[in-house]
Amino acid sequence: MKRVTIALGAALLLFVGVARADEPNTAKAHFARGTMLYDLQRYDEAAKEYEAAYELKQDPALLFNIGQAYRFAGNYGKAIGAFKSYLRRVPGASNHDEVEGRIAEMEKLQAEQQKSQEKPPGGTIAPAPIEPKPAAAPETRVPVEAAPAPIPTAVPPGTERDQHAGRTLKITGIAVGAVGIAALGAGIAFAVLAQSAFNEINSPASGYVFNPSTQDSIHTDQALETAFLAIGGAAVVTGVTLLVLGVRASHRASHLAFSPALGPGRAGAVVRFTF
Repeated sequence: MKRVTIALGAALLLFVGVARADEPNTAKAHFARGTMLYDLQRYDEAAKEYEAAYELKQDPALLFNIGQAYRFAGNYGKAIGAFKSYLRRVPGASNHDEVEGRIAEMEKLQAEQQKSQEKPPGGTIAPAPIEPKPAAAPETRVPVEAAPAPIPTAVPPGTERDQHAGRTLKITGIAVGAVGIAALGAGIAFAVLAQSAFNEINSPASGYVFNPSTQDSIHTDQALETAFLAIGGAAVVTGVTLLVLGVRASHRASHLAFSPALGPGRAGAVVRFTF
């Protein structure tokens, strides 16, 4: 009987020892799964696994992990509770100030969250009564008298426009022509510079030392000469054309004048031609 009792006691101690040896491994498994879920951003599930690990092994670091998981899950109430428990268990933690800052931040977020979840005011508001629109009054048509025939003006409508257009064309033509003359002058100046450099190289004075930049300036001056002469010639031609068109428009407007002639018992018009 004593041998049976001793054997049962030994078996019981062995079972308890195995159970206690398995507890850290089970807590470690919950911690590993919680970390995996945390990496997958499944924060609610990660927090549950960390809680299960803490039930088996009361490591304060798990409280911090629980707070982090609930913080990212948006469950600020549980996150604040976990962080406070962590600070209570580890009062001298190296990240004490950081955790307190997160607690203060989440308390503000929790207040805003609760405020946004408040129910809207109950009941409804009755709309204002809709009054019927008054019946439209019958439309009364007033006979419209025929407008009197227009009296001819002293100057035909097109004449003033022609004068204005002619004046604009002449001013524009003079301006464009002046720009063209200036461009021609610039082209001639660059031609003189190019010829001077060319003569300097091909008919050098005694003691002349060749300078490569002189050769480059010839090509540059010749290119500018061509460009300014082309632009100047085109501008002069355009300016002369616009000036001629402006003179013709003004000349056409001055040929004809028309004015009404009214008097007792007669009506007519006077047409004046200018030669």
